[in-house]
Amino acid sequence: MKRIMAFVLALVLLSVIPVSASAAQTRAFIPNATYLSPEGIRFISYSTKWGEKELKELYDIFKQLPKGEEIGYLNRIVLLETGSKHANGRYFSSMIQINDGPWMLEKGRRIEIYEVHKKSLEEVGWILAHEYGHHFTYYWLLKAEGKDPDDPAIGWAKVRQLGGLPVYERSIEHFWDPEEIMADDYAVLFAPPVLKQWLAKQDRPDLVSVVENQYLPAAESVPELRAYWARITGLDLEAPAFKAPEVVSLKAKRSGRSISYEVVTNKPLSKDLKYAVLITNRTSPYGAFLVDATPFRDGTGPLTFDGVYSAKKCNIRIYAYDPKTNRLTYSPEVWFDFSDRMNPKRIESLTKW
Repeated sequence: MKRIMAFVLALVLLSVIPVSASAAQTRAFIPNATYLSPEGIRFISYSTKWGEKELKELYDIFKQLPKGEEIGYLNRIVLLETGSKHANGRYFSSMIQINDGPWMLEKGRRIEIYEVHKKSLEEVGWILAHEYGHHFTYYWLLKAEGKDPDDPAIGWAKVRQLGGLPVYERSIEHFWDPEEIMADDYAVLFAPPVLKQWLAKQDRPDLVSVVENQYLPAAESVPELRAYWARITGLDLEAPAFKAPEVVSLKAKRSGRSISYEVVTNKPLSKDLKYAVLITNRTSPYGAFLVDATPFRDGTGPLTFDGVYSAKKCNIRIYAYDPKTNRLTYSPEVWFDFSDRMNPKRIESLTKW
C-alpha cells in the first residue's frame, strides 16, 4: 500500500501575509468568464472587467513563457477582485512523497492574481510571469536535484552570485526569500516582448517593482544562470551574459533655475539599446523612500535626468533593454552626495541589509 505525505506551501508576491480569498470561497463564487487553454489550463475570472476576450489575451502572453513538462502540473489560473494591498498574486504548491521516494510536485497546482479590476493586461501579465516562475522553479529543482528552493545546496545557489548577501540566512523575509528571487529571475529573464515593450514605453517606468531585490546582480548579468536552467530543464534558454553600462560619475548642467545631470558610464551607449535611469534614496529593504525613473531612450545621446530631488544623497543605476533579443538588465547602484548640486560626489554605499 502506498504511503503518501504531502504539505502545501503558499508563495505570495510582495508579502507573506494571508489574503482574503480562500479556495473554499473561490469555489463558491460564480465565474464571470472562463477560458480553457490548449494545454488544459483553465483561466477563471471572477471580475466583471475580465471576460473571455481578456482571458484569451492573457493566455496569449502566458503561452510565450518558456515551459516544459511542468506545465502539466498546473490546473488553473484564477483572477480575483478580492485580495490584499500587500499581495499581487499567490502560487499554491504541494509536494508529495510516495513510499519514501523523492519529493515531487503534486499535480493540480493553481495560481491566483488579486485586485485584477485595478490592473492592466500587462500588469497582470507581469504578475503571472512571476507566479509561474514559482511553479517552474519548484518543479525542476525537485525533479533534477531532489531539493526545494529553500535548500542552500541547490545548484542555483552556486551560480546566482549570492556572496555576502543574506539570502539563506534571512530567507524567512520576503525580500531575501530564495523562492521569490527565483520567481523574479524567471519573470525578468523570460517575460515576453509585449511586457517588456510596455515597460519601455512608460513615461515613468516602475523599475523598482520589476525585481524586488535589486541588491543582487541582475539575472541577465550572471553568466551561468541561463545555462543552469537550460541544463536541468533541457529547454533552449542559454544566452551570453547581458550587462548594463555602469555609472561612473555625474556631470551637472544648469539652465536657468533648473539643474540636470548627465550620467557618465564605463562603456559607450549603443544606438540599438534603450536605457533608463533609476534614482532612489533607498538605504534598506524596508521602509519608505523616494524614487524616480526616466523614460527609456536609445543610446544615440547621453543619459540625463533632472535634479529636482529633496534628498541630498541618492543612488543611481541604469536599466538597459534590447528590443531585438527581448533582454532586460540593470547595473549596480552607485551612491552620490548632492549637497553641492553642481558638483555631486560619488560616495560609499549607504545601503544596509
